[in-house]
Amino acid sequence: MQVRIVRLDPMRVACVKALGATPEADAWSALLAWAREKGLLDEARPYRLFGYDDPSGGKNGLHGYDTWITVSPDIRCRPEERVQIQEFAGGLYAVTRCRLPDIVDTWARLREWVTNSPYPLGNHQWLEEYLTLPADLAHPHASWQDTLLDLYHPVA
Repeated sequence: MQVRIVRLDPMRVACVKALGATPEADAWSALLAWAREKGLLDEARPYRLFGYDDPSGGKNGLHGYDTWITVSPDIRCRPEERVQIQEFAGGLYAVTRCRLPDIVDTWARLREWVTNSPYPLGNHQWLEEYLTLPADLAHPHASWQDTLLDLYHPVA
């Protein structure tokens, strides 16, 4: 496993939180529909996509997941929208790459790498950066199997 140390700069992000049986799919569907409507997925506009498990959603056996897309200062959300704008402070991370089917094993190996590294554990948000997405996310059976991610484990 190749691990690199990366400092993420502060980012302004649009965020969708989902809670339920399929929160990843629900959150991505809502966020990407909103981003498409705003023209944010245009290839001419730079953006990054992140997600992470939301541990606060673990009540009643439900699973939570949050998704982010980086946005410029001119992007606003209406109060009735499910999307909220957040400021992320950034931080130092140990980062490795994987495909979605290998994510659980790769997270375990990255945690072990950090534990045995000279870097103390960080207490800021851990992240999954989605480098690729299924070609047709609108399709109910879109395959995420080839999705490529960078896993960001916080370090200090």
